[in-house]
Amino acid sequence: MQVVPDCKGETLLRFVKKNIEDGSIIHSDSYKSYHSLKKYYICDTQKFNPSDKSDFLMWIHVMISNIKSNIAGTYHGLDNHYHQNYLDEFSYRFNRINSDVPVFDELLKRSTTKTYLRNSKLILSI
Repeated sequence: MQVVPDCKGETLLRFVKKNIEDGSIIHSDSYKSYHSLKKYYICDTQKFNPSDKSDFLMWIHVMISNIKSNIAGTYHGLDNHYHQNYLDEFSYRFNRINSDVPVFDELLKRSTTKTYLRNSKLILSI
């Protein structure tokens, strides 16, 4: 997951070209900005109506809903500066959803086997 500045076709195309191989199949709703992807990708688009109770892209919508609820509830809003950090954490936890290794054990292992960046290299871009 990555924060993008807007949902314009050219922005989405830049993101997709950077992350998805040409010719791949992209499943999406029929949002107008996705039309720019059809030149490079096979697009499986369907009109999405939440009241239809369709399984199409169901988990994407569940994830986005969970992210919004967490930002509004747990964080009571989140400064724009931290959006990417939050999405990184959410992705990490989501990707470990079926892992049997407890988070603490994984963090302990990583903290004792990985090299660290020095404080001088941990510069926040504000």
